Amino acid sequence: MTGTGPAARIQKSDVLAAADATAPDSAAPPLHPENPPGPLSVLSTGGGDRLPMVMIHGLLADASGWDKLAKPLGRDRPVHRIELPCHGRSPLGRVADFADLVRYLRHAFDGIDTERCHLVGHSLGGALALALADTRPRRIASLTLIAPAGLGPEINGDAVAGMCRATRADSLGPWMKRLTADPDAIGWSYVKAAAAGRRDPALRAAQSALADALFPDGVQAFDMRAALERLDMPTRIIWGREDHMIPWRHALHAPDHVALNLFRAVGHMPHYEIPEQIEPLLAQLP
Repeated sequence: MTGTGPAARIQKSDVLAAADATAPDSAAPPLHPENPPGPLSVLSTGGGDRLPMVMIHGLLADASGWDKLAKPLGRDRPVHRIELPCHGRSPLGRVADFADLVRYLRHAFDGIDTERCHLVGHSLGGALALALADTRPRRIASLTLIAPAGLGPEINGDAVAGMCRATRADSLGPWMKRLTADPDAIGWSYVKAAAAGRRDPALRAAQSALADALFPDGVQAFDMRAALERLDMPTRIIWGREDHMIPWRHALHAPDHVALNLFRAVGHMPHYEIPEQIEPLLAQLP
C-alpha cells in the first residue's frame, strides 16, 4: 500500500472485501508474507435453542468488552466472541490491509459450528461484521452495528495513535476517557487493567502496525457503504451522539431499510455505557 493515496486505498479495500461472496475459506488465507497471525481465538459461552450470536470487538479491545451483554444474552442462546489478530488470546502477526483482515475473520467465522446466527460488531468490528454479512449473507439472520467504522473517512486519529503508543496507565488513561461520553465512566482500575494487558512491547507494536494499516494518516482507509446498501437482512445501527472517536453522523449514510438507534449522552461504547438499553435490542432477536 506504500505510495497510494487514501482514495486508492478505499476503492481497493472495498472491492477486495466484497470478493469471494459465497466460496468457503477452507484454510486460513495468506496475509502479510512476513509473520502472518495464526488461527484466531473464539470465546464460546452460553447455550440454549435460540439462534447463536457472534460478536466482533473493535481495535484495542478483546472479547471481555462484550461481558455486559454476553452473560444475559447467553441465558438462552450460544454466544461466540471472535478476537481480532493481535488482540486478546489471538496470536500476533502482520495484517496487510482491511481486505486481508476480512479474509482472516471470515476463516474464523466459517469455523464456528452454526448454520445461521445474529452478527454483532463494534467500531472496527462493525466494519468487519458488515463485510462478513456481505460475503456470507445466507448465514446471517440479522446484523447489528455499534458505532461502526467504514461508513465515512473521519476517525479520531490522535486518540487511536495515542492509545497504541501508550506504555503505562498514566498515558493510556486520558485517551481511553475519550471513548465514553462521561469520562468518569472509565475508572482507574479499568485503565490499569487495560495497560497491564498491553505490557508486552511486541503486542503494542503489532497493534500499532494494524492501526496504521487500517487508519493511515488518521483516515479510515476502507469504505463499506456500498456493502451496506447491498444487504437485505434485518440491520440495525446503534450509535452514541457524543462519540468522540467516529462521528455518529456517519450513520446517516445508511439506506432507508436500516434501523437507527441514536442515544443522547452516550459515546463510542454504547454496549459498555448503557448495556441495559442495548441488551433488550439484541434479546428480542429470535
